[in-house]
Formats: sequence, structure tokens, C-alpha cells
Amino acid sequence: MQNLKYETKKYPTFSLNLKDHKGEIWKDIPGFEDEYQLSNYGRVKSQARWVNGGNFDYSIPERIRKLHVLVAGNRNKDLSVQLTLHKHGKRYRISVARYTYHLFVAPFDLEDHTLIITRKHGNALNCHCNNLMLRSIREVAKEGFATNKRKSQFQLQIKPVTQYDPNGNRIASYSCTKEAAAATGIKAGYINGAARTKLRMAGGFYWRYGKPKEKIRIKKPSNPFDLQSKDEQGNTSHYYFNRSTKNINGENWKAIDGFEGLYEISDHGRVKSLRRLKQITTETGNKTQYWTKEFIMKQVFRTTDNKYIGEELKYLTVSLKKDGAYSSYTIARLVFQTFSEDRNALDTKFIIHKDGDKLNNHISNLIPATHTEVIKASYAGNRRSNHYANLTKEQRLKYAIKSAKALQKPVTQYNLRGEPITVFDSVKAAAESVGVNSCSISNAINGRVRTIGGFIWRTGSNNEEKKKR
Repeated sequence: MQNLKYETKKYPTFSLNLKDHKGEIWKDIPGFEDEYQLSNYGRVKSQARWVNGGNFDYSIPERIRKLHVLVAGNRNKDLSVQLTLHKHGKRYRISVARYTYHLFVAPFDLEDHTLIITRKHGNALNCHCNNLMLRSIREVAKEGFATNKRKSQFQLQIKPVTQYDPNGNRIASYSCTKEAAAATGIKAGYINGAARTKLRMAGGFYWRYGKPKEKIRIKKPSNPFDLQSKDEQGNTSHYYFNRSTKNINGENWKAIDGFEGLYEISDHGRVKSLRRLKQITTETGNKTQYWTKEFIMKQVFRTTDNKYIGEELKYLTVSLKKDGAYSSYTIARLVFQTFSEDRNALDTKFIIHKDGDKLNNHISNLIPATHTEVIKASYAGNRRSNHYANLTKEQRLKYAIKSAKALQKPVTQYNLRGEPITVFDSVKAAAESVGVNSCSISNAINGRVRTIGGFIWRTGSNNEEKKKR
């Protein structure tokens, strides 16, 4: 699994070269016509198109999208190849193998999750249509039991199991899970769940199958939630770590705008998925309904590199699902949007934390700030260093003259046929003339986007361009 990045290079599915492979065929992805295409090799292409940028439209070039390999948390560490697509401001996560089979082998109901795609030759990284098979969950489960890759609850309940304390010391051994449940009062399902992993506890104890040992090694979970600070009593001081559905003292809940009846958020920064009715279609075509359980959602870390102090800055996000699409939101903005009276501040300002702790998303710790205030807070918290503060007056003047010269380079405006229209003295003058941001024109000049404002942009005058050619 450590060489997963190297393994992907073996398969054409992960090639980012725009040149087609031998016999490669492209088709529009259902629901994303004229935006994304999928090939029989399992490659996804983002098509060249115009995008609405608000004040102006801009074009993006054709490119091959990078695929993501997800590792399942089961003992087999199963792999799946997926990709996130964007449309109308929403994100949609698709299975590459599932859509490849649907388009190039045989169409089927993509929403019927009792049908899954497996590989003929076993390797999940090979998403070519010739390597894909459509099977039912029942068939895969039976095969898993036959090959010992999957174990039923009945098989687990007859295995000997040993109970250990939180330090890994042996307490007692039992001939089966049923006997352990009767002796301890802990449900057999909880004991099985703990014994199948090395991290989980049941009833405050660790459990292991097989031959008992006097002491086991306790493997601490390596997830971001273990890195949080603790108060004087040793309790985790960040509220999001509390996954209990019981309210924290003084905690208030409100529906999240646009997700009424689905999710709620508290003024402490916790997010709750509400109990609701869901409908699924079974393998035989029958429709059935079931009620979900209310639970506190797990929040995900996002990190940004802080080059000034040489470390990562962490902030919390959550993914909310509606109408089959996932949308990611920062917790700080959700809390401020729901509980603050100054909601309009979100349109023009950032949300910062009073104490500088980006993991403390209590409403009392959140305030709106302008870009200038954000920079000042970074200096105050020693998260940003001022390079110019250590320069002499002469050195600062030298930098200013150099920057001014860079901004005064002439810029030529071309139409989409490459014909020159106007030469401007600077990027700023060009931006003011067209009515766009100067950074947008700089992006067009540097090749990050093809056009801005419906025009092509290049540095230098038209005569200088001819000399270069």
C-alpha cells in the first residue's frame, strides 16, 4: 500500500496525457454533457469550455482529470477509484468503474447500490471496460465467505475471545463471544466489533480473537483528533471532539440554511445529522424505506502551508449531502452564518478566531474581519513575518522601484482570432479599461487561463511580439 502512487503509474487509467491511447473512445458522462467525458480506459476529461466568472466569462483549457484512489477501512484494504465533478457550485462524487461499465459495457441503474462493479483480474486500479463485471452484493458476499475474505456474525461468535484492560493487561478469556457477553453484560456485537480491529474498545476494554496473551500492545489511533490540546483536568478542550448526541452545557442548535430537516449546527461548532426517512431499491426491484439515526458528524481537517513560520495551519470542514450532491463548508462560517446577527458580513469579510485557535469554533470566538485585519492578526500571532521591517530605507526604495517597473510593462489586448486590438501601458490600465481585476489579466498572461473578459492578453507591444516571432 506504501507504493500505491507508483502502482497507479502502471495503468493507462491514471495517465494525464491528452493524447488518446490505442482504441480509446470518449463519451459524455450522464448529467455532465459538454463538461466532462469518460473513456473506455476509465480516464476522465474536462472539456474546453467557457465558465461564468460573475463579472466576466473566462475559458478553461481541455485537460485530463487526476483520479483519486480511496482505501477502505476493512481488513482487506480494498481500493476504489473515484473522482469529484463540479456543476452549478456543487460537488458530485462518482465511481469511475461504475460509470465506465454503464457507458461502454451495458447500461444499468446507477442509483441501485445493490449492484456493484468488480474486476475480472482482481486489480481495482485497472478500470478498462474489458476488466469490469457487474455483480450483486449477494454474489460478492457469498464469494467472500467461500474464500474466507468475509466472516459472518455466526462465525465470529464461536471464536475464542480475550478481554484486556485499557493498558493491554489480560483480564479473562472466553470460549466464545456469547459467553463473554453473558459474563460482562456487554453486547456480543460490540465485542465482535472491537475484536475485529486493534483500535476499538467495547465496554471500556480491548478484545482480541485467538490464543490469549498476558499483555497486548495498544496501538494508538493516528488521526487528527488525538492531537488536540487538553485542559487542566485532562479533558479535550475542543467541542467538535465530543461525538455524543447529548447536549453540552448551554449548547443551542439551529437548522443550517439550505439543509433544513437534514442537518443542524450548534453554537459550539458541532454538526448533527438528523433522523430522517430514506428510500432504497432492493436487488429484486422492490422499494423499501428505513429511518436513519441521529448522530454527530465527524469533522475533517483541511490544512494550508504557512511558509512564514514553516508549519501547517489547520481548520475544520464538514461535507453535507443534498439531492445526491456533496458540498463542503468550513465550520467557522457555518456557525457565524447561523448564530450571528451580522450575516451580511460573510459577503465581504473573512471569519477569524479571537484567540487564534482555528479549532475553537464557538460563536463567542468568531468575528468578521477585513483582509487588512486578517493580516494584522497574523502579525500579532507571529504567523507571518514582515520582510520589509528588517530593510533599510535605501533597500525599501530599491524594492519599490523594481516593483513599479514590473507593473509598468506594456500589455497587448487580442481578440479570440489572435488579432491585436489595443496596447496598454500597464496591467492596471488594461484591467481598468475592460472592467476586470488586474490579477485576472496577470493569470491570462501567465497561461493559467486562456482568456479574460473575452480577450487574449500578452505582455509587450504588438511590434515586440512580431520581433519575437
